[in-house]
Amino acid sequence: MLRLAVGLLSFYVAYATWKNSGAETKLYIGWANIAANAILGGMFLIGYYTQWAALFALVFWIASFFVPTKYRALVTLSTGTRLLAIAILFSLLLSGAGALAYDLHL
Repeated sequence: MLRLAVGLLSFYVAYATWKNSGAETKLYIGWANIAANAILGGMFLIGYYTQWAALFALVFWIASFFVPTKYRALVTLSTGTRLLAIAILFSLLLSGAGALAYDLHL
């Protein structure tokens, strides 16, 4: 369930960023955000390399707290939602639950 929640949330962030295609989305950072969230969302939904996906997603979600005000339109979720997603990602990093997951030796 945690995998599915974070996967759907990642797809929502990719869709919301694409839907609000302002000047930021025309830059490479906007499209990189859309692509990264869509790819990670797909990895979470099918359970492919769950721990690696959680590790990379943690980098993106933690970095979302340090986005300059120029690119604030790329951050589509509230602070509480991002903190909850980060807590779920830490859980997935430790558990590695997934149908096609390969465990990292942590």
